[in-house]
Order: sequence, then C-alpha cells, then structure tokens
Amino acid sequence: MAKNRIYIPTFISSVNYAPARVLPHIYFYNGVKACETYYVQGYFNGNTGSVISTPLEGFPYFDNYEGQDPTSGSRSLLFFNEPAVYGTTPTGSLYTEYWENYINLLYNPRTRLVNCEGIIPLADYFKMELNDIVEWRGNYYHLRAINNYNLKNGECQLQLLGPILGDILPNIIPAIACDFTFTSSVITTTTTTTAAPTTTTTTAATTTTTTTPFSCSNCTSWTYNNNFQAIDGTILYYSCITGESQLIYVPGDDVFGVTGSFCNCNSVGTAYQIIGTGFTLTNTSASCNPTSTTTTLAPTTTTTTLSTASCNCTLFVAGGAGGTATWTECSSSAQSQALSGNETLLVCAASGSEGLTGASSLLVRGNQIPANPLCNTSSSVSCLPSASCICVTLTQGNESAGTYVYHDCASNSIIAGTLAKNDVLKVCAVSGSWVALGGGGASITYGAACTSSASCV
Repeated sequence: MAKNRIYIPTFISSVNYAPARVLPHIYFYNGVKACETYYVQGYFNGNTGSVISTPLEGFPYFDNYEGQDPTSGSRSLLFFNEPAVYGTTPTGSLYTEYWENYINLLYNPRTRLVNCEGIIPLADYFKMELNDIVEWRGNYYHLRAINNYNLKNGECQLQLLGPILGDILPNIIPAIACDFTFTSSVITTTTTTTAAPTTTTTTAATTTTTTTPFSCSNCTSWTYNNNFQAIDGTILYYSCITGESQLIYVPGDDVFGVTGSFCNCNSVGTAYQIIGTGFTLTNTSASCNPTSTTTTLAPTTTTTTLSTASCNCTLFVAGGAGGTATWTECSSSAQSQALSGNETLLVCAASGSEGLTGASSLLVRGNQIPANPLCNTSSSVSCLPSASCICVTLTQGNESAGTYVYHDCASNSIIAGTLAKNDVLKVCAVSGSWVALGGGGASITYGAACTSSASCV
C-alpha cells in the first residue's frame, strides 16, 4: 500500500510560483498522518560531535479542510474550495455556511429594503446589533443599518431588510411549551328552557376528593434550632406524605437565632443536618400522621326567572305587496301569519323572536309614544292602551316612499298606508301607543293634544 506524501500548504504570488509573504492563518489540525519515511538529523550529544539521523513515518497534518481524510461533508476554512490533497473536496465553504443565505436574500426579487425613521432610546441603541430582528407593522426585518443617530433625542434613520431568513425567527422568539397537564372532573347539568317567563335549573353532581397519605408507620414532629449560627444550614428529612427525602433551608442568624419544626417519617429514616454545623434537632415524639381528607360538594339548585320585560308588544305592518310575520308568543309557541298589503298585526311576542318579510314592510318595536309597552301574556289587548291623544306629523323624506302606521285616536284602531316622497301627513294618535314611518329621510314630530285628526290640520 502506497504511503501518503507530505502535504504543507504553500502560498505563491505569481504563476511562476514565486513565494508570497502572508499574515498568520488558521487551519484545522487533523493529528499526525502516516506518510513516506523521512529523516530528521541533528546532534545527539554535543560532547561527541556525531550527527544522528532519526527516521519518521508521520507528520503533523494541518489543512483548510477538517479530518484525516476529508469528505464532502467536512468543514472548510476557504471561501472557494480547492481540490483536496487527501480524501474528497468538501461541498460546503465559508461562503455557503455564513454568506450564501444573506447574499441570496439581497438579490431575491421578493426582498425589500425599507428606509424609515425612528426613535431609539440611548440605552437600547448601545445594546442593538446588526444581526437583530426588528418588528415593524406586524412584519419582521433584518436590521441592516442605523444612520445619523441623535444622542439627544434618539432620532435616527433605519434600513430594514426583509423578509427575514427562514431559520432566524425560531431562534429569537422562543416557542410556547405545550406539555400541559390537564385534570378533568365530571359535572352533570340539567337545563330546562321554556318561553318567557323562563326558569333555568342547574344541579351539580356530588364530588368527593380523597387524599391518601403515604403508609408511614411512625410520623412524629421534630424541632430545629440553629443555636445562633451565622452560617446557613440545610436539614434533610423524610416526608410523611410521599416517603421521599425533603430539604429545609435555614438561613444563618447569629443575633436572633432560627427555630422551626417539621413532620418526619421515622420508619424511613432519621432527620439530620447535611450542610452547616451546630444545629439542634429534637424528636418531640408527638404524632403528626396525616389523615385522609374527604370533601363533598353538596348538590345545589339555581333558579332564575326572567322578568316579563323580556316580552313586548310588537306591531307588524305589511308593505303594499304583503308579507309574512313570524314570532314566538310570550308564554306559548312559535307563530306565523301571512299579511296582505298594508295589513297590520299587533301581538305580544318574546323579545328578539319577531320577523317580517315583504318589501316596504315595517316591524315596529321601538318608535312608540313615548315608550315601548310591555306585556306578559299571549293576548294583545294590553298592547292598545287607553290614553290621551296627541297630534303627530309624519314627514316623508326626498329619498323614497315609505310605509306609515299609527294608532288612530278616534277609531281606536291601527291604521297603515304608504306615504310618497316629500309628503306630509298629520294625524291624531293615541299617546303611549304606536307610530312609525319607513323610508329614507323620514321624520316624526309630536304636537299638542287632540280629539281627532281634523284638529291637527
């Protein structure tokens, strides 16, 4: 088997192999490598003057590449790799290891260089480095430069380079640990829901929690005293719950002294001081065996009754083409009724259950005079209060026609119709009952008391 030739890195300054003067370099030292035999001569003993030749078959191998026989995965100290003397030329270099990703980022079409201004406190400015990551408007950028920094107010110009390299962010923002421990408990819940008034009943199941102590046959209370020692100390004892050894740290105090107590499982071991000296440990022989603890949560019942205010009088007014009204009666079930053009329907409905289809239709629940009547039965009788009358002026805007509705004082009935753009209608309506006007730009104003619509003209 042929022996390796000796390799020593050589630097030249021309194609004629003229030697070059270079500064100190860094190489990988790869140990002693076997080679062809060479000889080192020297004086063995100065008294005889004889020259001794010593044969050697290994030399200290240092190279730009790592390893006795470099491979394609070996590290390199070159920016551009040269053919390997031994083994295989590595594929990686200083360029691929430290610069390639950054250079690719600079010349990537998606890369953006952002010039902006900012205010950086002086303390932060001293700590910042050009490999820091900056978050701006929800995006992350490499900090490329900080220019024209003003030491007085912290104002400066920044250069941000992004998007950031893919493997940077996980090394800066730590991940959230997900190794949670969950404890579950079972609660049986019964819920009964009816139309308003509503009663909800919740019953919690009986829960029993039992703590079983470690089976220690001899648990007694111990006391300790540091006897005014200035040096801290540590006591080792054995838990009566787990049976495992525990530590008590006792700070030094040569002025007031430190005392305390603990419960030790004597059947496992005797308590003693492991750090420091001079403590007094005393077994009081008083039993401190832990006992089982049982906690029972008694069933509870919670009843909530909704007030009748959850039901209100609702007036459906169908548009000229008619529509369909839907609602849930206050103390009954869901209802639905078809309405012809300009037909009205007054009901006592559960709040939020009302619906009405049809173009230009009105669902009136909040424009009453002066407030929304409340109800607590399926009957709509309570939704037509007997009260004084007041003049009401309905003014349609200039955007579109709209449907109107009011509670007529003379006939004690709901009247509905359509009001054209810019039209005005003056009526005598029951105070405390219903009035509404749809359409863009519509308005409603109230006047003096009246007995009929004729008195409001």
